[in-house]
Amino acid sequence: MLHHPMRILLAAVSIGTMGSLLVGPDCVAWGAPAAEQLLPGTTAGYVSVPNVPKLIESWKKTQLGQLLDDPVMKPFGDDLRRQIRDKWSQSRSRLGLSLEDVEGLASGELSMAVIHKPEGRAAVALLIDVTGNEQQAAEQVEKVADGLLKRGFRRRGQEIGGIQVTVFEQAADAERNYVRRAVYFIKDGLLVASDDVDIVSGILKRWTGEPAESLSTQAPYQAVIERCKRGAEGLEPHVRWFVHPMGLAESVRSWQDDRQRGGVKYLEGLENQGFGAIQGVGGFLNFAERRYGVLHRTYVFAPKPYELAMRILEFPSGADLAPEPWASRDLATYTTFHWDIQNAFEHVGSLFDEIVFGKKGVWEDTLESIKNDLFNPIDIREELIAHLGQRVTIVTDYKLPITPTSQRRLVAIKASNADSLAKAIEKSMAEDPRVKRRSFEKHVIWEIIPEELVVLDVDIEGPGLREDLVVDDAEEQAVGVALPNSAVTVADGYLLVSSHVDLLEKILQDVAPRERLERDVDYRLVQAELAKLGSGPRCAEGFARTDEQYRATYEMFRLGRLPEMDTVFAQLLNAVLGEDKEGVIRKPQLDASKLPEYEVVRRYLGPAGSFVASEEQGWFIVGCTLSKEIPLANEPKRAETTNR
Repeated sequence: MLHHPMRILLAAVSIGTMGSLLVGPDCVAWGAPAAEQLLPGTTAGYVSVPNVPKLIESWKKTQLGQLLDDPVMKPFGDDLRRQIRDKWSQSRSRLGLSLEDVEGLASGELSMAVIHKPEGRAAVALLIDVTGNEQQAAEQVEKVADGLLKRGFRRRGQEIGGIQVTVFEQAADAERNYVRRAVYFIKDGLLVASDDVDIVSGILKRWTGEPAESLSTQAPYQAVIERCKRGAEGLEPHVRWFVHPMGLAESVRSWQDDRQRGGVKYLEGLENQGFGAIQGVGGFLNFAERRYGVLHRTYVFAPKPYELAMRILEFPSGADLAPEPWASRDLATYTTFHWDIQNAFEHVGSLFDEIVFGKKGVWEDTLESIKNDLFNPIDIREELIAHLGQRVTIVTDYKLPITPTSQRRLVAIKASNADSLAKAIEKSMAEDPRVKRRSFEKHVIWEIIPEELVVLDVDIEGPGLREDLVVDDAEEQAVGVALPNSAVTVADGYLLVSSHVDLLEKILQDVAPRERLERDVDYRLVQAELAKLGSGPRCAEGFARTDEQYRATYEMFRLGRLPEMDTVFAQLLNAVLGEDKEGVIRKPQLDASKLPEYEVVRRYLGPAGSFVASEEQGWFIVGCTLSKEIPLANEPKRAETTNR
């Protein structure tokens, strides 16, 4: 079944993304040492489910788990499951295991790891508590062996530390210049699998007590786990995770060929610019805990001082994070944070020079050339950046009818000198032929006209949606769809930049007090829960109505047009289900006819929120989603709007 959470976790490992790996526990049910004590100190990414049966039980209690278990979602879920299985099969999971092989064996903890090897290709390792299922595990290894032998692997036995290990090898060929391996052993109720003999040898040596660095001895790992433990206040997580960002990026890169790696050495550039200060990221994840659907705690371990471009990540904590007065209650998402923008501007230059041009001084030369431009000169540092404050707010909503460009975004930056900033914006915009000056109420808007129309050739799978929800496809293909007009203004003490001019106009209209976000019952409920989860100064807060946040994405999914959207979720699916070709838009592969109407899905999606605390050693992030089943205040139900 799709709702099985292990499929989701394992699929991430199988395709080599591991973008949000999860961490292992301090103690486990099996007789072996804890997994983080067995894995080497060069482990770059680690995900652990301390108790698989408990995770499955908790997941099913969440509203998302219930949604995916709803009979109306089953056909679609089966189709998605098939594609994940096919994707796994293409990569062969590096160990010859299928999803079905893995998920049926675990009786306790399941841990997965990506291990960085500076001298060559990164390795993967899988540790499964199969206590009580040893015979089944042995039979499964033999089943895997048959599959590997049919694929041209050769089998041999090897004794390591007194333990008999089975090794499968496939020789290098014209397309692959390395030997492919899969290594297995079962000991004391623990099944270990890896694609590297040295990793298995190291695991067995640590098991017998030979001195060797392990993941558990690494300072970044210890710092992340300890901070999350303090925040959790005794609550045991269903999932723990940890990544070493640079190590993981290098590991993934080692699996790519030269074409995929490209000519620009981005990782080396980031390291040179001080981003190696982010030594570890990890957290705890719980499902259906108390009144939370999902509860997460994340710690970014990045001890100061910072150097060079890393200094752009200065997010000072402050008391004032209350919703802006122009923020209305019908926004889909609202994120606000404190950021030292002037400091960031002064330190972004070295990053620009190294990553973009590979030459020092280009950033300052660029600024100087803009300052001395014959037709439209402007001193960006003194006329723009100098007049910006430290409060940044980002909001999103969507516009009906729904198209790939329906998702709207607006960034608002508090101005320290609004009058001077407005003059600078006018100076930079007035002579640009692509910009149209507009008046809206008492404000001046600078509307940026796109240079081209986009005609979309769409092959819709499944039934069409309600006419009031989506644009007519035949009409769209006939006349083309203009890219949205973005817009900029300075109003009421803010610099406002919007992806859609109509969203900017919406923000500029006066909001009645009772319609403000700060008065909304969902927002206040989420804030009350976040207060219980942590107190003290914060540098950022976020709020989302997930039923509105995902609506446009869902409707485009139903139309088979999700790959055309520029949302994070759409890009993630493009990477996961695509053809592994950079720059190629993924063709729709899921049958949209198997998706129910969004009103069926909406009732499973409750409000969510998060906060970030800036600390001396990094950033601590806490977030949760709330079930819609939680009783709310006696407030009339919000009417459906036609233009969010």
